[in-house]
Amino acid sequence: RDIQMLNKHISCVASNGRGVVFLYGNGGVAYTPNIPKPLYQKLKALRTNPKASRPSYVALGSRERYFCSFFDGTRDWRGPKALDRTLTSGNSSRGGRSTNWGQRSSQPAPRSVAFGSTYDTFCVVFEDGSWEYQGKNIPRELVEKLKERGNLPDLVCVTLGPKGEWFLRAGNGRMWWGGISSELDELIQNLLKEDRYLNFLDFGEDG
Repeated sequence: RDIQMLNKHISCVASNGRGVVFLYGNGGVAYTPNIPKPLYQKLKALRTNPKASRPSYVALGSRERYFCSFFDGTRDWRGPKALDRTLTSGNSSRGGRSTNWGQRSSQPAPRSVAFGSTYDTFCVVFEDGSWEYQGKNIPRELVEKLKERGNLPDLVCVTLGPKGEWFLRAGNGRMWWGGISSELDELIQNLLKEDRYLNFLDFGEDG
């Protein structure tokens, strides 16, 4: 409500349960201290360099993991080596990790990045709707839902939580979620019954 009173359009919100980043439609950025230190320093530097490209998307995870893309097309992130390979060289399967993806022939830009409950667990959705996940703690329900849909490359976003929570939204507007508390599930159901649209669902250390 406080943000609504400021009359600011929020284009992106990211939280790891301890810290949060807000991106505004006018290019503005707000953040708390408890975000990954490298990202904190990069966002702080924007104050003294007004010509620097502004962030267009941010995702946060535990253990200093993060992903940040900028309007000039550059990206910055910290995570497992498998994420480095996914973001720089496309599909890969190394070190016995489980690698899965929707149909993808080239390397489009990431649309969303989600960090899971273990350091090696993540899911990336690309601008063309294709996706790739890796890690030993990808929620089984999420994997089953992707397979049930025929591994269609039509995703908009996937988010993961530190306790196995997950949220999936497809390009046709349909969405699915799991691993959440009954209280949160009831809250979501009530919001949807009011004809409100759930655009995004993020998870912190407290669910």
